[in-house]
Amino acid sequence: LFRSLDRERSLKQKTINLNSQIFEFIQQVKTDKLSSTLFTEKNINAVCKTDGDKVVLIGNSEKSIAEAEKQIAQNITFKLVEIEDQKVTKMKEWNDLRTSLINMFNSEMTTVIIEIRDRS
Repeated sequence: LFRSLDRERSLKQKTINLNSQIFEFIQQVKTDKLSSTLFTEKNINAVCKTDGDKVVLIGNSEKSIAEAEKQIAQNITFKLVEIEDQKVTKMKEWNDLRTSLINMFNSEMTTVIIEIRDRS
């Protein structure tokens, strides 16, 4: 019990600022699986957790947290495509393209989310 408490007290934490789309993605995935894929498999002693409207990195050292933050920056990205004519998103071709992209790129290591957001 005391070793566990000492270990917990020695852990470092850092709240990281992320783009809102990346934050939403991290909220949707299992953070333990994300941490394993991005950190543990690369021998980085850190985990990623969501805490309300924040993402917190927890690691055994400042170096681990810095490496974890770098992994997130390098491996989780988003692309924004602005569509001038919103009617396009109602077309069958749009739905076909969307389905095709999701099927083509989604895998255990890659997740594609395509959303339509109101410009207002």
